[in-house]
Amino acid sequence: MEKDERYLCEQSLLTQHCLSRRGFIKLSLQSFFLGAFALEELKGNDVAEARGTLAQSYKPTQIHQLKKGANMKILIIGANGSVAKWVIEAFLQKSDVSLRLYLRNAKRLKHLQSERVELFEGDVLDKTRLKEVMSGVDVVYANLSGELVKMAEVIIQSMSELKLKRLIWISSMGIYDEVPTQSYKSILNPYRDSALLIEKTNLDYTIIRPAWFSNADEIDYELTKKGESFKNADKQISRKSIADLVVRLALTKDFGIRESLGINKP
Repeated sequence: MEKDERYLCEQSLLTQHCLSRRGFIKLSLQSFFLGAFALEELKGNDVAEARGTLAQSYKPTQIHQLKKGANMKILIIGANGSVAKWVIEAFLQKSDVSLRLYLRNAKRLKHLQSERVELFEGDVLDKTRLKEVMSGVDVVYANLSGELVKMAEVIIQSMSELKLKRLIWISSMGIYDEVPTQSYKSILNPYRDSALLIEKTNLDYTIIRPAWFSNADEIDYELTKKGESFKNADKQISRKSIADLVVRLALTKDFGIRESLGINKP
């Protein structure tokens, strides 16, 4: 094979197109074995040169470790909560999003401050402060306890005034009396009432209804929708599983929009 006929390689992270006497071979960087098969079709020096090209261009860190959300900003309200801490870790590990952490005492999470993590101190019921922090974010994730109805009202009003749409809200299983082995109890009133308030808005909300939490180091869960019976309420769902769901909801277009999802351990 003459030098000017060996092959023509276009620089691309995803594909290389090589021209040889044996015809056109597409070498996909997403499948190293396909590239290896193509190499077997080449002869002599062409094999060595093609292998050299693959070695220089095939970078697993570029293909298999690509992360999502590089231009996204996520606001986490109640960032010092037990689930929120797992959510923060999951976002930092599985995406390139920037985080704004909102909590009453920012010193508690001072160790997380970085180029991707900003800390903001304040009360959820302080609408002026909340709007300052909320302005310009893509997703609002609320992990709260206490005066849930009042908190939901302030968050809804703030998002509406700022023309924000995406809200992920942690609630509780049982708010629709959907747990077969349990009857509705008044302790769930704040969770039910705040969820119903959110459902009446035009926000792109997702309400998450988890079973009791555990700190198990596992991601193992299934989902049910509003109107379906909650499954396996006697099993604890790991906080890590809930965090995985939150990240999926924030980064996956149209997933869980205007839905109330029960999450349980299978």
